[in-house]
Amino acid sequence: MRFIVSLALLLRLADAADTASVLIGRVASQNGASLPVTIQRATVQNMASPFAASREADAVVESEIEGAMQAALGQSKSMLQLEITAHSRDVLPAGDAEFPLSGASKPSSLHPETPVLWRGYWRAQDGRRMPIWARVRALCLRSVVRLRADVPAGTPLTRSLLEQVNILDSAFRTDPPEVLTDYEGKVLKRFAKAGSPISLSQIMDPPVVLRNSMVPVDVISGTLHLRLQARAEANGQAGESIRLLIPGGRRQFRATIQPDGSGILNVAVSQSSSRGDRNEL
Repeated sequence: MRFIVSLALLLRLADAADTASVLIGRVASQNGASLPVTIQRATVQNMASPFAASREADAVVESEIEGAMQAALGQSKSMLQLEITAHSRDVLPAGDAEFPLSGASKPSSLHPETPVLWRGYWRAQDGRRMPIWARVRALCLRSVVRLRADVPAGTPLTRSLLEQVNILDSAFRTDPPEVLTDYEGKVLKRFAKAGSPISLSQIMDPPVVLRNSMVPVDVISGTLHLRLQARAEANGQAGESIRLLIPGGRRQFRATIQPDGSGILNVAVSQSSSRGDRNEL
């Protein structure tokens, strides 16, 4: 009886196995003799991983992620400071990591050393794409223009106020390299401190008309054309409408600044049967 129970238990264990193999053992018979038993176990697919049919699944390793990132950034290892601070550890089948630049978060302009989230995907050998991610610090040398001194807003930038240097900046920055000639003759929109790198978004063309300067203004009303001199109440760029004041009086009006520094004012003609046509500022 003990022999039958032992054999039944052994067969159940064989059925529960998850890989194909041959189990060889010995059981005791009723008379105490040791009998050899050979059991051929059925092949059962491991259902714990959906990728067992292709290969044993494994977690993505950091070297696979780093190689894909270097390829996306187009930088050699010697020119790029790349540090992966965290990444997904999903169990994935055989394949390759891909990290398109469009998946990277925008870097901080003030703290380029701050790691950013970069989303990519894992391309399996059967064509499937599975999302993966990494948090990465990526720095490289970048040519920038910075200020030698504090510069108030509206100050014309000269070569003596500027210097071009190479600094460690985010490798995700997509702006083209900058040169001094891009900034000479421009003015800052806002105050900037000495040593601050500046960007093209911080500058603008100098005003065509300066505040308190006299501006020739063409006043046009129908067929009437009148030219007068007026004082600018503010700086003005070409295409801007600024307020002007007629000298010797308090009459103010707005005119559009032209590229040559003059102003133009179009006055609508009022139609009135009682007063006739009139033109006024």
